[in-house]
Amino acid sequence: TRDSSLPIVFSPTIGNIDNITFTKDYSEEHNYIYALGKGDGAYRPVQVQSDSNRINLSYWNRMEFAEDAGDVEDGTRLINRAKKALAQGRPKIIVEGTVLQTKDALYGIHYFFGDFVTVNFLGYYVDCHLDTLSIDVSQDGEAIDIQLHGETYIG
Repeated sequence: TRDSSLPIVFSPTIGNIDNITFTKDYSEEHNYIYALGKGDGAYRPVQVQSDSNRINLSYWNRMEFAEDAGDVEDGTRLINRAKKALAQGRPKIIVEGTVLQTKDALYGIHYFFGDFVTVNFLGYYVDCHLDTLSIDVSQDGEAIDIQLHGETYIG
């Protein structure tokens, strides 16, 4: 990944990635959380957490979510569950692409199947997993096809 001592970076500007898809995914965003603790009916304790910066991006952007924390009685733990749900509700960036072999990024030397590498695209750095590999061997030589996939939260 990008914080390792020798990161492998893939970028169209470097020329070692192709067929890149870049998606900003807001489909599972939630920015106003109700954490519902242990209790019965109307007697469940509730803690609320919200992200006003994300809410204020649009007049219609308050996305509510009820976090069922029925195993939590303690108020501090309930707040922490609400904060965790708020963090997990951030929008995501999803990156996919095809790895190209270059002298500085060769399969079997610089990286291997299953490794995590970094993609730099449109000013974003996304750690991606090399999760699909096929090697075709013929009389003309070998062809390596490696696909990567990664997700990171926005903000």
